Amino acid sequence: MPLEAWSRGSPPGGDRRRRASATTPRALASRRIAPGAVVAVAAVAAVAGACGSAPPPHVPEVPRAAPEVALAEQVRPLAYRLELEVSPRAPTFRGVVEIELDIAAPTAQLELHAVHLQLDRADVLLAGRREPLRQLDAVAPALRLAAARPLPRGRVTVQLAYRGSTTFDEQGLFRQRVGDRWYLFSQAEAQFARRIAPCFDEPRFKTPWSVSVVAPRDALALGNAEAIADEPLPDGRHRVRFAATPAMASYLLAIAVGPFDVVDLGRHGRAAVPVRLFTPAGRAGRTSVAAEVLPRLIAGLEARLALPLPLRKLDVVAIPDFFGAMENPGLITVDANELLDAARAPEEGRAELRGTLARVLAHELAHQWFGNLVTPRTWRDLWLSESLATWASHLPLDGLPQLDPELGRLTSRFKAWAEDRRAPSAVRRAPGRHVDQLFDTIRYDKGGALVTMLERWLGEARFAGALRAFVAAHAGRAVDAGALARELEPLDVQAGSVLLAALARPGIPTVTFALDCRGAPALEVALAPSDGPLPICVRVDAEPAPVAGCRVFAAPGRWPLPVARCPRWVAANDDLRGYYRAAWRGGAPRPPSSAQTRGERLGLGWELAVELIAELDAVAAGGPRVGGGAAMVTEALAGLRARASSGASLEEDLADLELIVALDRALRDDELPAWRELRARRAAAMLTRLGDPRADAELERVRAGRMLDVLVDAPWPAALTAEARRRARAAPSASREASIAWRMVALAGGAGALRELVHAARRGPTRAASVALTALPLAAAPPLFAALDRGELTWADATPALKGWLARRLAQGPVLAALVARRHALARHLGLRPQRWLLQAAMSLCGDAQAADLQRLVAALPGDAQVPPSTWDRIRKCARDRDALGRVPAPGDWPPPS
Repeated sequence: MPLEAWSRGSPPGGDRRRRASATTPRALASRRIAPGAVVAVAAVAAVAGACGSAPPPHVPEVPRAAPEVALAEQVRPLAYRLELEVSPRAPTFRGVVEIELDIAAPTAQLELHAVHLQLDRADVLLAGRREPLRQLDAVAPALRLAAARPLPRGRVTVQLAYRGSTTFDEQGLFRQRVGDRWYLFSQAEAQFARRIAPCFDEPRFKTPWSVSVVAPRDALALGNAEAIADEPLPDGRHRVRFAATPAMASYLLAIAVGPFDVVDLGRHGRAAVPVRLFTPAGRAGRTSVAAEVLPRLIAGLEARLALPLPLRKLDVVAIPDFFGAMENPGLITVDANELLDAARAPEEGRAELRGTLARVLAHELAHQWFGNLVTPRTWRDLWLSESLATWASHLPLDGLPQLDPELGRLTSRFKAWAEDRRAPSAVRRAPGRHVDQLFDTIRYDKGGALVTMLERWLGEARFAGALRAFVAAHAGRAVDAGALARELEPLDVQAGSVLLAALARPGIPTVTFALDCRGAPALEVALAPSDGPLPICVRVDAEPAPVAGCRVFAAPGRWPLPVARCPRWVAANDDLRGYYRAAWRGGAPRPPSSAQTRGERLGLGWELAVELIAELDAVAAGGPRVGGGAAMVTEALAGLRARASSGASLEEDLADLELIVALDRALRDDELPAWRELRARRAAAMLTRLGDPRADAELERVRAGRMLDVLVDAPWPAALTAEARRRARAAPSASREASIAWRMVALAGGAGALRELVHAARRGPTRAASVALTALPLAAAPPLFAALDRGELTWADATPALKGWLARRLAQGPVLAALVARRHALARHLGLRPQRWLLQAAMSLCGDAQAADLQRLVAALPGDAQVPPSTWDRIRKCARDRDALGRVPAPGDWPPPS
């Protein structure tokens, strides 16, 4: 499943959708509740569906701290035959599962996984006889069964009849309603197959599944495999039988049931796989982008991997409200908001959707090889699925320029970089008590970056050949990291140890370089013993063209360069494909912009921004620091100054947007006047090229979206206002296009946009207009406060704008002072509940003066509004933390001359 579905390719800190168990604090905080959901839940409790009128089984909730149960090796499943009786309208379902087992030694007890299932009958079939099994007292997720006499060694069959509950939380079998129609879906990853059927719910047990679904007559039933029979039943339902799947892990079990519309896309790929799209009823007309993207992705991935899509059929199902997407073999499920076209979306909106959907589907399709065909033996090696799928989703594919694989690779790399800097973690590690905690940035993005590093070192063609050999040798099996390590070793004797060391290494290695030209040019390379063995790839200036090379270092050493003269520059991490931090001793002969790769022009600025923000975080938390904060600030300021005067590429603009975010936080109060001037000059240079028709369309779209986030107080061209208003009024109210357009109204319209935005926000459901109020430039603050004083605006109208200003460094001081002057009016209009946003805004303040202003404001509020002591300490300590970075050149030294 995907960890990310970036809406506009923003670097670290941008929006990122991720899957998390609904029982984790992260998921509980982010769970989306549709309007009317409470009414819907109450209504369906009274529904008696085709599964019978029995109430949901009473099964004790699994405690959050319940440990995972590892099943014994002496019993393993050979095949499942599962029949489910379901109705999308019913709160319960019934199931019968026959499991053919291989027993290594006689045993009187069997142990499986089962959660929230009530067992009605359990039998073992021996020599044509049916003998009952007794359920032992057990704690979920274990289901323990005892036979009257020891079961013999060899093959036996167990048959279990049971009942379960459908949910609304995307775990096991869950239901959703669209209008007056109900749909049922499954989600078995990571450990939710045990909510669908008693089973051996660990990825090492790869087993064929033969599934039948009994469903209402008007509902289609879909499964992992192709349907081989559809028979009507006397009670008006029908039974759909599916062919046996290839051996697969239980977490990939999938069904979907409901009155779907179907779009047949024909046969695609080397094996002519039939491909279909399924949508909620009435939405088949919104599949044009998916219908265009999906065949191109199949062809592109097959060409890049030189492997046929390992499926007999492929159905892609739109789930109305889903966490993202899931790679179930033969039945990929995707959130409808990602899969379906936005209604009335203009072409630029469709281009964005095309790119977003391509990233999501590329990841899920890559899983058909990495994760589904070859499966991690244990969750410790989840990276074999998610890291390899992340890497594959960043491959350049013909016919899909919107995918922009390089931009995707770099955003993924720096998301990993930021997280690994904040909380260093190894890619390959045991899950601890809860498997879902492994589905994170480290397993996806850091793992993908490590695969990219190996590919660069070993060579793209040779690495692809090793991956093909890996897939061919282990197709249908569950493996560990050693299997891939062994396939890489013929390419280089160190390859296996390099891979395993990289997977086990928390954090980001630092490699220090020094250029020595006293004799034959060479690089002095130094790294800590714990950071090796590490492949290092460099590119150096040479005649007639730069030369590049790679070498593995396990300890400090000297690297002779294949050049006759001392190079003018060295790219110490060629194209930023290595997962390490490059530091220089005695000056950094970094390549000029004209000699940098596209990835370097973008990534070097991002890397500096991530390091600077991480250094600030480390100072504030009193944690370990890399050091050199002042040098980083100086380097960032020098680069911004140069590019404000001489122009920059789109890639450099994107990188500088992240540097602006970092410097907004890093600079001291006495540096702010000079910083405002430099920031404005750099922003003006970017804005003059906004919408340049000669620019790379995809990169320009990404840059424009990021500018909306960062350059809030920049002088946006007023000419944008009319076009922005047109787009805002034409776009669907909840669409990404509407969000962008209303933010452009706020930015380009400035103070004049205030009334229009407030009016649009009051009308509803134009939430985009309300959100856009947070993007109002500071110039709109005086008229907003004047309108508040005259009673033309309410404090509720003003709250979004106030939140936005208090979160921005350059706006905090004057807005906080204006609030203090009106603190008694604010207190009269705010109840206890709306005070929360004000107290939350306190987390963005910094310095003794702002602490004093906030204290006066809080003292005037009614009730017992309290700011925690730790917050006061943080606000007062914040300015000292900035000083702890070290002094930088005097502010007067960095604005460019007029």
